[in-house]
Amino acid sequence: MTFDLNRLPFGTTLARQIARQHLTRFNNVYWVAERSSRYLRSAHPHLHFPPPAPGVHGIFTAPQWEKAAEEHHAWVRQHVLVSAASLLEVYIRSASVSAVTARPELIDKTYIGIDGFSFVKSKTMPKSLRDLIEAVTGGFIFGPWTDRFRRLARVFGAIPQPLLDLTLTLQSIQTKRNKIAHEFGNDGKGRQAPWDAFAIIQVGPKEIQEAITAVSNAIALFDMRLFGPSIGGHEILQQYHIWKGKQKNYHKLYVSGGLANEFRTYLGEQYGSTPGSDYIRGMIAYYNGI
Repeated sequence: MTFDLNRLPFGTTLARQIARQHLTRFNNVYWVAERSSRYLRSAHPHLHFPPPAPGVHGIFTAPQWEKAAEEHHAWVRQHVLVSAASLLEVYIRSASVSAVTARPELIDKTYIGIDGFSFVKSKTMPKSLRDLIEAVTGGFIFGPWTDRFRRLARVFGAIPQPLLDLTLTLQSIQTKRNKIAHEFGNDGKGRQAPWDAFAIIQVGPKEIQEAITAVSNAIALFDMRLFGPSIGGHEILQQYHIWKGKQKNYHKLYVSGGLANEFRTYLGEQYGSTPGSDYIRGMIAYYNGI
């Protein structure tokens, strides 16, 4: 396979692969809490507590422990949902910045015919373009999902129907995420005095599993249908740019023709997978020609 600026070298963006790693972490945390919660609530007789003394914390009676363990379980569920919703926003911001940096004509037609990576390589991106990228991509992660999709469509074209079909689910996740985050996990609107009871915002197992699935599906669709085609080979160009800047023997490798093999070795060691030699040589030739 030869280098193709319009094709993702690993099939998905690096941003999506990072998101998938985090979703696995969230899923593991959730299931550890689910499988262990009843044991945690009943663990008080088996725990060692230090004798009370100034500065000593975390000493519970059995009823206090059981109540705190139940709240801990609720907070784990809340945290997983909040984290999944936040991860989707982090992915969208990261991938959309990569996409419009690669193809600045998407947001400013005066850049038609210019590979945006040339600005990254030379560190000469105009401040007006940096500010525009910041403003446009910032709009993708704020407000109702109907507004977010409308802003995304202005830049990337029609939103695929499978993504639009997730609108209500993503909005439901976002609404609950905001409620949890803004109230620190407690519905404090009805508490007028400190002796009023807390009302914990409950998140059920079905909501967690639906949230993780919906976020995973949304990221996959964004990646394949919206951001990936614009990002293409720019991610690997960026990784090469970073790697190149750390090579003290770069000129020796350049003269000897060993750059491609060294970079492929680096990718293999770090990632476990790498494009072929012809692809890497073509990518380096493109990089040098910008």
